[in-house]
Amino acid sequence: MGMMVVSNIPTEFMRPHANQLYYLSFAPVLILFIAAIAQALRRNSRAARIQLAAWTPILLVSCERLGRGLALYTAPHWFDHLLYAGVAIEITITSLGVAERFVTIKRQRDKARVQAHILKELADTDPLTNLINRRGIEREFKNERNNITAMALIDLDFFKDVNDEHGHDIGDRVLEAVASALAASKTTISGRIGGEEFILLIRQSNAVQEAERLRRTITQQVAHQVTGLSKPVTASCGLLHLGDNSKSRDFGQIYSDVDKLLY
Repeated sequence: MGMMVVSNIPTEFMRPHANQLYYLSFAPVLILFIAAIAQALRRNSRAARIQLAAWTPILLVSCERLGRGLALYTAPHWFDHLLYAGVAIEITITSLGVAERFVTIKRQRDKARVQAHILKELADTDPLTNLINRRGIEREFKNERNNITAMALIDLDFFKDVNDEHGHDIGDRVLEAVASALAASKTTISGRIGGEEFILLIRQSNAVQEAERLRRTITQQVAHQVTGLSKPVTASCGLLHLGDNSKSRDFGQIYSDVDKLLY
């Protein structure tokens, strides 16, 4: 059996004001929306400023329509079409805001990529000589494995005497000059392992001649860049040819053998 509920709430008195009450119900929504935008603006939100610009025409049209709906004044009927203009403006500004946001995100992404690349370069670079360090050399060895014909280690002779006699500033200048000499080779990847020890990954058939040329160039380059030294700076070199039988050996094993040849 169905049940019928009869309302005892009197509504007759509301009928003459139904139109005004209908429009008045939109007032809290407009107030809350304006308050939310104002709160966002106080936080200096760029998105809120764009939305304020986009929604201002609609808010103004809505307030105007509310005033007419409450019979506060009268206006021509064509005022009703202002809402369409407000919506069109809102869509245009919002679209531009979204596009601008995408451009900003892309710019931030590109900047992050550049910074990541810079950090990676810094992680692989010796700060004094700007040659790649042990980590960078291992990466290059892996990438250029098939093109490398020999690995060589170069160690400066009696470098401690340079520091003791002339000071560490002069010693640093000597290391920078050595790096200049080694970096000039187009067929060799040069790096600084640490202290006064440098490594060469040679990518040409006459590896011994190239290593010897660079070893001799060190003395000339240091004499040219660093004046006042009491004696020439010389270097010793150990070199190992990398044939097909070394393909299965990793960097650490080959480096250990070259290090033994150096000493």
